[in-house]
Amino acid sequence: MNTNRGKSLVVIEGKEMITHMKSKNGQKQYWRCSKYADGCKARRTSEIGSEQISMTQEHSCTVGTADIEKRTVKKEMKIKARTNAREPTRNLVYEACGSLPNEVSVQTTSKDLSNLARMVQRQREIPGRAGVDTNALYQIEFNDFFSSLGNHSEERFLLWDSREDDSEDVVIFIFATDAGLDRLRQFPH
Repeated sequence: MNTNRGKSLVVIEGKEMITHMKSKNGQKQYWRCSKYADGCKARRTSEIGSEQISMTQEHSCTVGTADIEKRTVKKEMKIKARTNAREPTRNLVYEACGSLPNEVSVQTTSKDLSNLARMVQRQREIPGRAGVDTNALYQIEFNDFFSSLGNHSEERFLLWDSREDDSEDVVIFIFATDAGLDRLRQFPH
């Protein structure tokens, strides 16, 4: 498992340990408690490539299995947010809250729910949106996501961009699906 910042994370005896640094000679990996910012001084070491980790300093934190479950549920919620774009944010958040241990879900506040909702929305942000959300019409760039119906369809959506024919003339974009064009042909009036 990884942390939010991409560091390796392992659970040892119910406590989360993250990679800290490697030794100067590159033979050892140093680990520290995931709650080091809160003052826990726990440290462990391991040989590079080995699964055996030895303790050098004890934990002073109170991280429990509920915290580990919480991290796992958040990670699963993020994956679902990326893969189920049409699923309402509210449903993903409530499903995640239902997966939490009782001791954590009882303590969940409305602020926690809004943070989880924002987490889902950040996972759904679309790469290339900055190229489309520009004020200058001539600078707009449509990547594959915006010229089709997104990740979930191969169907085209951007039918015509006038800049391809004449970049100095008036800019016109025509958006339509093939099903929409068929409907226009069927009902011309």
